Amino acid sequence: TPDWPQYLVENILCFQTDFLICGIGPLNEHLVVLGYWKDEEGSQRPQLHVLEPRLGDYSSICTDNLSLRGYHQYTASDYYLECIAEDNCYLVVSPKDIVVASPYDADDRIDWLIEHFKFE
Repeated sequence: TPDWPQYLVENILCFQTDFLICGIGPLNEHLVVLGYWKDEEGSQRPQLHVLEPRLGDYSSICTDNLSLRGYHQYTASDYYLECIAEDNCYLVVSPKDIVVASPYDADDRIDWLIEHFKFE
């Protein structure tokens, strides 16, 4: 019938974080979350988290502090996370920067090992 919504939204998972969430996207069975710590002393760097969601809780897989220009002038509402799911690519957008984030692959790992002289 015309009164029925075209889509149905259902809450399947809920958990609380210690930081403000500026954006969220899928990464296989994990979640990529752009987080912002609210601090009384001033603005903090935003963080990109990979979380494993659980019923009522989550486990942190990894966290990266982002070095974005002008971060000390911004609040949580100045950051945005865009997800390009088919490419496992994430764009972190701030007023002065756009950062492209994606999972490492074997080539990235080899390049890092060579760059840091971690080979025999």
